[in-house]
Amino acid sequence: MKHKSKIVLVTAIGSLSGDIVIKNLINCGYKVIGCDTHPKSWIADAYNVNKFYQVPSSYEKNYLEVIIDIVQKENVGYIIPLTDPEIDVLNMNRTCFNEHVCLCISGENTIELCRNKLKSYNYLSSQNICSTIITFNKSSINFDEISFPVIGKPIRGRSSEGIMIFGSKELLYEFL
Repeated sequence: MKHKSKIVLVTAIGSLSGDIVIKNLINCGYKVIGCDTHPKSWIADAYNVNKFYQVPSSYEKNYLEVIIDIVQKENVGYIIPLTDPEIDVLNMNRTCFNEHVCLCISGENTIELCRNKLKSYNYLSSQNICSTIITFNKSSINFDEISFPVIGKPIRGRSSEGIMIFGSKELLYEFL
């Protein structure tokens, strides 16, 4: 098997973890290609990578095509995605990359478990691993057992995207 190149594509380099990932890769002797949805002039770390690409959002249809093009053009050996939506796209399209490209992400089942709050809650509860925030699917909610206000998040959300505070049973029911 051919060795992977020492060229790493780091995505979402404008995110919080971008800086330390880039610094450590460079310190370890890797050539770093960076990409982000924002222009180079908006991202300080875009000037710390060997080459920068502005790419579409991972929600766009052509995201994967653009990433594959960069991988081929730059002879990338490793891809390190820094945001959950990018991990989701790459996870669903693992077969688009040959054996010379390492996707630096967890296994498919682990990603599906960790990205779905209800599955994570059910798994952790069943294993008695730790106490987590009670998580419900809307079909299993008993509105009379909930004390308000409550915080609601999408099952596949990230960070504070989509977070809502519901002050009453009526507001929560109306939203669902």
